Amino acid sequence: MQKWIEGTVVDQKRWTETLFTLCVKAEVAGFEAGQFAKLALAVEGEMVARPSTRRRSVRTSSIT
Repeated sequence: MQKWIEGTVVDQKRWTETLFTLCVKAEVAGFEAGQFAKLALAVEGEMVARPSTRRRSVRTSSIT
């Protein structure tokens, strides 16, 4: 398993009550087809994430 990479949510857009887009700024290499990302929060020193039950879409861009 890969280590966690720290990032910052720089923007969000709510499309519906259950569908949203997050823009995260982090120093990572570009994504390739077939890769996936998982987001988590650090809570009391532990990484907490929801189990992934849905397909997620990832798009990369240069945000400065």
